[in-house]
Amino acid sequence: MKSIEQISLLELLFSGQILTNIFIGIILVLGIVILYSFFLKYFYLKDIYNKTNDFLANIADCIYDHRIDAAKDWCKRIISPESRIIKKGLDKIENSSFEMFISVVNQREIEVLELRKNLFKFGLLAKIIILLGLFGSGISLVSFFIENEIDFSSKKFYTTLLPLSIGALLGLSIYTLKIILVSLIYKIEVDLKTKGNKFLEIVAESK
Repeated sequence: MKSIEQISLLELLFSGQILTNIFIGIILVLGIVILYSFFLKYFYLKDIYNKTNDFLANIADCIYDHRIDAAKDWCKRIISPESRIIKKGLDKIENSSFEMFISVVNQREIEVLELRKNLFKFGLLAKIIILLGLFGSGISLVSFFIENEIDFSSKKFYTTLLPLSIGALLGLSIYTLKIILVSLIYKIEVDLKTKGNKFLEIVAESK
């Protein structure tokens, strides 16, 4: 019989009880799904943040030339939070400055809420994975002691701790991924606020 020092990680991972392997499988599948969701959200946000076009400069040219309809058409062609915010402002450009300001702020809040959409799920799923790991290891330990003699050098004993170990590792990793998303969203929020204020300044200068 191999000692615990001689057991490879791969062998340890797949040599436990069926019940243990089921919990490990569930946790790993959830981890893959969450990782996929993270990259979808991350690249979506990164694409918004990294846009370095001259959109606002083009809008400014239209406003200074009093071509408001052209500016609105430009906003319709560009699909981004920035364009939607500015479009709301342009719709109120003939109204008071206060009404235009409120429209810009309200639309910005809508865009920020959309950016934060489903973000809470990462924290929730992290907790679920950790609890699954804890529950899985608890059930596996009980099953092990019922079916086997108490032998702490047994390979199967150490595999009963794998659901908890993997669950805790994945859970902490997911919390880290959530922090990355929150940080990126914050940068986008600041950028949108800056561009919204710049748009209002451009309109004020053109009058």
